Amino acid sequence: MFVNFRNVMVNLCVSRLAEKWHGGKEVSWGRFLDAGTGVGSLKWAQKQITTTSITAITADVQMQRQVMSEPSVNASLRTQDQILVGNWIDETFW
Repeated sequence: MFVNFRNVMVNLCVSRLAEKWHGGKEVSWGRFLDAGTGVGSLKWAQKQITTTSITAITADVQMQRQVMSEPSVNASLRTQDQILVGNWIDETFW
């Protein structure tokens, strides 16, 4: 599995800054969009930040299957979360 640690660290820093700006309180990110999702980014979003929902989008059906078959991701999916296959170029997608 490939994990882009630079992106993880940037996201973690952003998360910590948001908490700092809000007086150390845990901050809800509200509806979170994970565009170009993968197992690593979705696991990060599920574990590191508070959200009301997560919409994860990939252009690859195989990636959607891989993400959905990951036990730790699947166990953390809520009814309001989605893992979609689509492409921003396709106007019928959005």
